Parts: sequence; structure tokens; C-alpha cells
Amino acid sequence: MKVGKTSRDPNSQVKEQTAGLPEDPIPLLLIVADDSNSFDIDEMEKEIHEHLEIIGHSKVRRKGGGKEWFISNNETFISIARLLKLNVKDPDDQ
Repeated sequence: MKVGKTSRDPNSQVKEQTAGLPEDPIPLLLIVADDSNSFDIDEMEKEIHEHLEIIGHSKVRRKGGGKEWFISNNETFISIARLLKLNVKDPDDQ
């Protein structure tokens, strides 16, 4: 699963970043911060990455995998979003 921030359309960004991979990405969840959240988005992304590694959801270490890809599941991301008081959306509803 890809864990990264963007201010652009997330589906387009993932497709751009995965061009050339043998399979198309499948967007599963979109976690969104609204205007009421006041935090440093770069720091939050870093902390989520660190948290995923601490709980054993390690980074994918394959060639071309990038630093934002993790072996994880939807339930973990929904839990993280709830703890951080972020919104979880279906990517197809964009």
C-alpha cells in the first residue's frame, strides 16, 4: 500500500508514480485532512511511516518500490486515521 501526501488528485498521482509497473494500482482508501486539522503534513507523513514500521508493516524493499510503499491492510489505515481524527474516503467517490 502506498502512504504519501498530495495536494493534487491522488488517483492521478499514484498512476503517474506507478507508470511502468506490471500491474495498475488499485486505490483502496483515501485519508483526508480537512481545514480544521492544524498540523505539519510532512511531519505527519513521516510519523505514519515510522508507526507502520514499528508495528511490523514494513516497507517494500523491492527495486523501484519507493519509500512510500508498505505491506499493510485497510484496517490499519482506518485505525491510524481515527487516531489522528482524519477522514477516510472511498477513492471512487472523488
